[in-house]
Parts: sequence; structure tokens; C-alpha cells
Amino acid sequence: MLRTPLDRRPPLFAYKPLLSQTMTSLLPPAAAARTTKGSFDTDHYVGLRANLPDPQTLADGHLAGLGMVNPTSLGRTLRGAAADLDKRARVPRPAG
Repeated sequence: MLRTPLDRRPPLFAYKPLLSQTMTSLLPPAAAARTTKGSFDTDHYVGLRANLPDPQTLADGHLAGLGMVNPTSLGRTLRGAAADLDKRARVPRPAG
């Protein structure tokens, strides 16, 4: 487990300062200077739509065969997520 001694911890408002400091030679300057997380929602939904048959095949076959999933329920959830219908799974973002 990695941890930082209390006297060396960064301010609460700093965004991943240890990552920026320790990975300077690996991170592009734009990534090191970021102050917030990025959003990959669009990429996630586009990728899920494009590849929907793959997780559906797993749900209907191997995972269902092992009794790990209910294929009907998981298939419905996957299709809803691919259509961006499952708003319950998202954490609301603060306004502004």
C-alpha cells in the first residue's frame, strides 16, 4: 500500500499532486496541469453500442451457464446502457 506521511500531504484542493510530481517525465504537460477529471461518457456509450454483441454473448452463454447472471436482466441492462437510458447508474454532476 502506498501512503504519504501527514506532513507531506498536499492541500485538499490540489488535483493529484503526487501523480503530477512523481510522473513529470511520463505525463504530458497538459495532463499534469489538469485540475479536474475528464469525462469519457461519450466514448463509453459509443464503445458499448459498437461492441454490444460481445457482452451480450457472454451474458447469454458463459456467465449464464455458470449461474453468475440472469441473462434476460443483464441483456436488458446492457441494451439500456448502450442506448444511454440508464440514468440511475450516473452520479449527478454539480451545476456550474
